[in-house]
Amino acid sequence: MKKVIGIIFAVFILIFIGVKVVNAPHSMTTQQVLEKYNWELQSKSNNKTLGTVHFTKNTLIITKDGKTTKSTYIVDNNDHLKINSGNYANTYSIDMDSTDYSLSPVTDNTKEKLELIRN
Repeated sequence: MKKVIGIIFAVFILIFIGVKVVNAPHSMTTQQVLEKYNWELQSKSNNKTLGTVHFTKNTLIITKDGKTTKSTYIVDNNDHLKINSGNYANTYSIDMDSTDYSLSPVTDNTKEKLELIRN
């Protein structure tokens, strides 16, 4: 009887740990995900690679052909990415596509739609 109770207890612990592991990536904020991974920036209209992107706490660093540009940014409570300067300065709606992000302009619809592809 003690063996059966021990096995049931062990199964419950394994299920609890499994649920924690599965839910862990989803508990990260968008800001944390952006900072954790390196990204490839692509134009959604022609799938052209615009550079590789690295996010720090408040700086977005884009590198292409050996040139690096830095812009400040914020992610607000509505999951809008606001890039404050540079070629991509605008406010973008962030939508998750599996492990990647789709960026759609919110304030200036003349700007192109972008994608952040996780490397």
